[in-house]
Amino acid sequence: MGKFQSANTFITDLFNLVVLVGGAIFLAQGIIRFDEFSAFVVSINLFINPLTTLINFTEQFENGVTATLKMEAFVKYGGRDIRFFGTEGELDLRESENTLVLKKYFGKDTVWKISELVDDLGG
Repeated sequence: MGKFQSANTFITDLFNLVVLVGGAIFLAQGIIRFDEFSAFVVSINLFINPLTTLINFTEQFENGVTATLKMEAFVKYGGRDIRFFGTEGELDLRESENTLVLKKYFGKDTVWKISELVDDLGG
């Protein structure tokens, strides 16, 4: 992942350098105006940034290291909700409902009561 990220950043930075130097030459020769050059540089970056994000996600997904953490506070429901998503199903813990559910994508769901799995829920 590190080698890929380094190569991707190097190529993007090299491309930006070529655009800046080429634009400076065209500006000096009067072939383009400054506002045209500025608009071009901005449009290039608007095009490259989403591609870089997509390439990074694809690389992470292929290596199996993609994860997302989402935290919420001050919501009307109480307790903790924890979800793990895998290739064959998901594990859903809902503290407010006292349940732990194994949801298989191609199979039957299994439900456990959290209070039946542990003796003490104190931290």
